[in-house]
Amino acid sequence: MKIISIVSTLILPIGMLAGIVLGVALTTMCLHKPQPLFQTKTIKKAPRETVQTGNPSPEDALQKSSDGKQTTTAPKRERPPLPPYHQMILRAASRHALEPALIRAVIMAESSYNPRAVSNRGAKGLMQLMPATAAELGVVDSFDPEQNINGGAKYLRKLMDRFDNDVRLALAAYNAGSRYVRKYNGVPPFQATRHYINKVIKYKTLYQQQPNDHQMVKATMALSSEV
Repeated sequence: MKIISIVSTLILPIGMLAGIVLGVALTTMCLHKPQPLFQTKTIKKAPRETVQTGNPSPEDALQKSSDGKQTTTAPKRERPPLPPYHQMILRAASRHALEPALIRAVIMAESSYNPRAVSNRGAKGLMQLMPATAAELGVVDSFDPEQNINGGAKYLRKLMDRFDNDVRLALAAYNAGSRYVRKYNGVPPFQATRHYINKVIKYKTLYQQQPNDHQMVKATMALSSEV
């Protein structure tokens, strides 16, 4: 009996001690999350590159101004074409103190802006210079637009000075010759010459009314279709 009593006395504390150890172990497992055997890494994707095109997308076109408001950037427009021989005409007009519109009108009436035009009488180029007149004006090649325009403008300036800046008389002399203007003391009674004067004045007025180069181009094309 003594032996049983002694064994019971020893077993009881050991059982209590085992229960305490087991409780501590369970508590520790609950507090600490177990680590996985294999760790996975999160890979961040690089930002996708955008390709710039000629015209901005609707999103790119919307930009914020300094005050925070969104503004729309319009795509660039192509510059409209200049009128035919624009710079050459301006240089000749400046050099010989003439209106560019008058030079344009004479070119339209004479050749419809065809630099290779040749009349039945032998007049050549944009402003239809006769060979003798071209030689007198120092024009070597009447088919060269720069030389022809400068020579024609020089001749017009000479006629304007001769007839006291009277545009109609200068045009009559340009078309029929100065001797006929002097002979009739005014515009000769030639139907072709009078029609020519009226046509040039009409073209000159039309060119004067064009507020920009683009509309002048359209006017020139419209006149070309009429001739």
